[in-house]
Amino acid sequence: MAEKTKKLTSPYLDLDSLKKEFKKSYDARVKEDYEQELAKKRRSEEIKKKVAKENISPKEEMIDTMETGTKLLKARMNWEDAEAKAKKRKQGETGSEAEKRLFKELKTLRNSVATSSGDALYPGDLTDPEIAKMQLETVKGNKDARSTYMDSEDYRSTKIGEPGTPTRIANERMDEIKGDLKISQQAIKENKSFKDKKRDIEFQNKYKEFYKRFTIPGINPKKRDHLAKISAQEWYKKAYAK
Repeated sequence: MAEKTKKLTSPYLDLDSLKKEFKKSYDARVKEDYEQELAKKRRSEEIKKKVAKENISPKEEMIDTMETGTKLLKARMNWEDAEAKAKKRKQGETGSEAEKRLFKELKTLRNSVATSSGDALYPGDLTDPEIAKMQLETVKGNKDARSTYMDSEDYRSTKIGEPGTPTRIANERMDEIKGDLKISQQAIKENKSFKDKKRDIEFQNKYKEFYKRFTIPGINPKKRDHLAKISAQEWYKKAYAK
C-alpha cells in the first residue's frame, strides 16, 4: 500500500498573509479615498460660502445684520423682562396692585350672592329678619342687652347668613377684603409692599396682645414691655419661618 504524502505549503505562498495584506491595502485605499472626498466636499462648501458672500448685495447684508441685531435685542429684552419679574416677585405685591386685586375680588363676591339692586340671591341662607326684629324689641331700652344680642351669632345670621352657607362664606371673605383694603392704603402711603405692611400690622397686633397679657398687678413696666416684645418676635419667627 502506497504511503500517503503530506501536502506541503509553499514557503513563498501564504494565503492568509496575502488576504491580510490585501485587506489592509484595501482599507487604507478606502480611507484615503474617503478623506479625499471629504476634503473636496469641504473645499466646495467653503467656495460656495465665499461666492455667496461676495455676491450678496449691500441691502441683503444690511438685512442680515439687522436680523442678527434684532434677535440679540429680543433676547436681551426677554432676559431683562424675566429679571424684572423675578425682582418683582421677590419684592412682593405693591399697595396699588393689591388694591386693584382686592376691589376686583370684592366685586366678584358681591355679585355671587346678591343682585345689582342688593337683593339676596340665596335668601334661604339668612335667618328670618323678623326674629331679630322681635328680639331687639324685647331688649329695647337696655343698652347692654342690645349690644350683647347684636354681637351674637343669632343676630349675625340674619345679616350675613347662617354658618357654612354661600352667603355667609362670601360675606366673611368680603369683611376680610375690606380690612386688607385699609392695609393696601397704608402700604401706598408708606411706599411699602402689601405683604410687608400686613406683616408689620400683624406684628404690632401681636405685641399689643402680649402687652395686655403681661399687664398684671405688681409687674415692672420695663419687664412687661420686654416680655411682650420678645414674645411678639418669637411669634413672628414661627409665623414667617422660611
